[in-house]
Amino acid sequence: MSTSASLRRLADDGLAASGAMLARVGEALLTRRRFTLAVLSYFLLLFAIQGFLFPGGVNDDSEQLLYSQSFQFGYGLRNPPLYTWLVIAFQRVFGVSLAALAAVKFLLLAGTYLLFAATALRVFDDERWAMAAALAPLAIYFVAWDAVRNYTHSVLMVCMAVLTFYCLLRIIDAGRWWWYAALGLAIGAGTLAKYNYLLFAGALLVSGLVDPDYRRRLMERRMALTLLVAALALLPFTIYAMDQSGGLGSRPVGRKADTGLTTAPLSAIQAGLTHLLVAAASFLSPLLPMLPLFFWRAFRPLRQPGNGPRRQIMNLLGRALVVLLACVLVLELLVAPRIHIYFIFVLFPLWFFLRARLAGATSEVLARFAGTMAVLALLVPAAILVKFATDPLKAGRKPYVNLPYPALAASLKAAGFAGGTIYSWDESYGISGNLRLYLPAARYITPNFAHYAPPARPIPGQCLAIWEIDRFEGIDGRVAEDFGRRFGMAPGFIDDARLVELPMVNGWGRMARFKYWLFPEGIGDCR
Repeated sequence: MSTSASLRRLADDGLAASGAMLARVGEALLTRRRFTLAVLSYFLLLFAIQGFLFPGGVNDDSEQLLYSQSFQFGYGLRNPPLYTWLVIAFQRVFGVSLAALAAVKFLLLAGTYLLFAATALRVFDDERWAMAAALAPLAIYFVAWDAVRNYTHSVLMVCMAVLTFYCLLRIIDAGRWWWYAALGLAIGAGTLAKYNYLLFAGALLVSGLVDPDYRRRLMERRMALTLLVAALALLPFTIYAMDQSGGLGSRPVGRKADTGLTTAPLSAIQAGLTHLLVAAASFLSPLLPMLPLFFWRAFRPLRQPGNGPRRQIMNLLGRALVVLLACVLVLELLVAPRIHIYFIFVLFPLWFFLRARLAGATSEVLARFAGTMAVLALLVPAAILVKFATDPLKAGRKPYVNLPYPALAASLKAAGFAGGTIYSWDESYGISGNLRLYLPAARYITPNFAHYAPPARPIPGQCLAIWEIDRFEGIDGRVAEDFGRRFGMAPGFIDDARLVELPMVNGWGRMARFKYWLFPEGIGDCR
């Protein structure tokens, strides 16, 4: 046998062995018990990494650490407050720490997958198909990766969206009054998670009202209980929002579309539709291009005639997805929303797997699909560790989790900061929240979240202004202008600010540079 033939045989044998192993791993995940164990173990691993390995968090983490200084009915109108309330509750257990943030996030993500599995089990007649559908979000980049690394409110919204659909299915099946109450609680919590949840819930309601069987359930008097529970859950934030007059917070929610309906309606619609399709496909990637490889039969006409229960649920989800597409198109034309809004399409995998099942897709591919999802999942913790190890090597990249916050806190203590209020400039990095991890007794304010004012300290202390200097030109002047306007201080004080340079954690020699100014007696309400 020639060398080339031997190499080809070895390659073929290796691929066959890899495929067999992938199928064995996938098959093990296609039972509810093992699926549950795998989900809990996976998110426990991610919790350990993000809760205890890094010296600081990304900017979304810093935002939550800043807000969780106090319990309020709202923290500006940019986002509802439920996620922050959960962080405050978990800080009672874990203290002011990244572990508290990680516990909230990964319990919600684990809950999302487990609820997805429970929902799928109610709509499939085969446990293997249900677990495969529940694994599919592992191939949605924004759910499997970005939500793990960056998001907060969207993570909660996704969990509440799946819970809402699960409660709706229970109402359709049995109509018990407690499921109407649970649906109301899910609607209230979803709305308190993120505003785009209302699009999801509205589309689901409209889709349900179209079907006569579902309409009877949704028009029962017990729906009044659903509305009452939702209204009570929303009441505190509703009162807070009505009292606000400062807009949607310190940063804009969206921007006007580049092409407007008033100037060129057809071109605006075309541009909006194109962007909608591209963004939706991007959100569902790499799942979307993978599906034809495993389930090509799903794209054929449906084999099951009539209007059986699974066909009804598939139609319910399909109509809801179409309504959501229409709503997002309108928003694309008006405010060009960011990708975050596409989390409302989280139930797409459930619709697709229902269609695949009804179209006659075979179950032989389920094990290989599940194994592939497992491989994608394991890439996430590995990639997190690689980013932690390599981000400081690239000069243009912000190494959020490598900043030396413990050493910075120690330097400030050594310089004489004993307690009080810390004013930080958070435009580049979330200094305020991350510094709170190591100086938890201080009070933190930042102009980057000017709508949030933490309560005054019971005992007045010192005032410290701090900012990072490497990311922006002229940053000293901007800090001096804002600080002076806020606290009545002449801008000249900034000329004598002290410089501290510290090596980044696992930073390959890269340094982080900060300036600070300490007012030992405090100034204004910065004390």
